[in-house]
Amino acid sequence: MNDEKITAATPIPSYLIECLVWNAPPEAFGHDTYTADVREILAHLFNKTIRFEDCREWGETNELIYLFWNGQDWNFNQAHAFVSAAWDYLGYE
Repeated sequence: MNDEKITAATPIPSYLIECLVWNAPPEAFGHDTYTADVREILAHLFNKTIRFEDCREWGETNELIYLFWNGQDWNFNQAHAFVSAAWDYLGYE
């Protein structure tokens, strides 16, 4: 997405994507296809990043730092925009 100049992907480091996926619930994984897993993960992330209150307790994969609290190079609005753009990029409806 970044190589194709999709604006929402530009400020998103791969570590943030890793952390977002890490915060997806276990039931988002283990479908018959990876495509189904990705769809479920993106849907969950989209719904939970609409409001800060729904993702404020999410942490980085190291479980030491909150993902969207002050001092980060990103915020939940950027994450939400990225997830939304990823959904569209993959052609989900």
